[in-house]
Amino acid sequence: MTVLSRYAAVVFAVLILSTFLPRFFWQAMEGQRNRVDMFYSPVNGEFLFQEQDRYGRVFYRTEHGQELDQKAFALLLPFRYARDLMRWGEMPGELHGVAIDADQLQRDVQQVRMRPTSMDGPEIPLYFVMEAASGFVDLEMPDEVMRISGSRAEFVRVPDNTIHEEKSLLFTESLAKAGFRFPAERAWANTSTRKPFDWGWFLLDAEGTLFHLMQVRGQARVRPVRKDFTPGVRYVQVEEHPGRHVFGLLVDREGRAYRMNFPDYDLRPLPMQDFNPSTMRLTWRRDPLVHQYTVEEKDALTMTITDHEDRVIRHMRMDLSPLRSGFARQSEAFFFPFRVFQSVPDSSYLTLRMVWNNDFLMARIMGVLVGLGFFVLWRWRQGIAWSNSPVDWLVIIACGFPGLMALIWAGSVPGQVKRPGRAV
Repeated sequence: MTVLSRYAAVVFAVLILSTFLPRFFWQAMEGQRNRVDMFYSPVNGEFLFQEQDRYGRVFYRTEHGQELDQKAFALLLPFRYARDLMRWGEMPGELHGVAIDADQLQRDVQQVRMRPTSMDGPEIPLYFVMEAASGFVDLEMPDEVMRISGSRAEFVRVPDNTIHEEKSLLFTESLAKAGFRFPAERAWANTSTRKPFDWGWFLLDAEGTLFHLMQVRGQARVRPVRKDFTPGVRYVQVEEHPGRHVFGLLVDREGRAYRMNFPDYDLRPLPMQDFNPSTMRLTWRRDPLVHQYTVEEKDALTMTITDHEDRVIRHMRMDLSPLRSGFARQSEAFFFPFRVFQSVPDSSYLTLRMVWNNDFLMARIMGVLVGLGFFVLWRWRQGIAWSNSPVDWLVIIACGFPGLMALIWAGSVPGQVKRPGRAV
């Protein structure tokens, strides 16, 4: 029983050490680099860069390396610095034959961000369905929630936890009439009340068909969006904007991203190459002239520019200096054969995930051998025969230095045979 307790403590210690020691290692070894942001100028068609160093100093330059001051930088980005240009009296009234109405820029410019952690996450299947046509400027959070389970939609009054039968029947019939198959697999919406209006909910039914549900003057408005979408829907980023250009962005189960246009739900594939929504951040920005797609990877920035007909105008990739050097990564493999993570890149769930360090196999093997050497030395100083507790050797081989530290912390197994020449 003592032996089992010891190895249970060793396993627990290995998990803790393999979770936190690599974090401390990278806090000490990870390099620093300046923050770089990429922009596209509709004035001259060039890419621009804004760079901030560790001391907070900001530098501006063009893609050709020409240094700019802050005002010259702002003049090349009139849609981002519209208020400043209007104050200076330098807001252009026309760019490349397109009339620019400064008063309409709030409607003409839209930006949507999508992050890997948005792809998957804990979901409470209770949906606040706001009134989309209340007649008031501000949206209000309803005092009832909808749940879709079994073969019906139910509205539950929050104050007393009772079912609103009449409204439940109304929405159930509307969903069934539109072809919705119960229950709902997933649901997406922008649940904030700080938005100009409400797009409602996009629901994925039991057969994988996407539906759009809105509440308009107390009535359910249900529309099928995609009935035969073969890749399947993985995620919908819903965004309300005064210009009503799009419903939002959609990601299918094969990793492709689309722009869902208003009002016909037309899906336009986004023109990014090798985009992986599970590891990369995406920003889509629309202005009166172009669409901008910015993809942020760990060590790279990519921007693709298209016109409003989705024809690619320009594309640029900028590789950033890696934060983790090759020596540091080999050192990690030497000390930690594997790491235990508490999350995955494309999810906000908390989990325990073990990832083996297979990038530098020789460094990993050398670390295990050195760990075994330290273990032999420790046993020699303890006067314990090498043939005792063969499981300890397996722990070192599998876990490296975290296993060695866990074994030393847990101590020796009681009753082990001392090697000759040592007092018992």
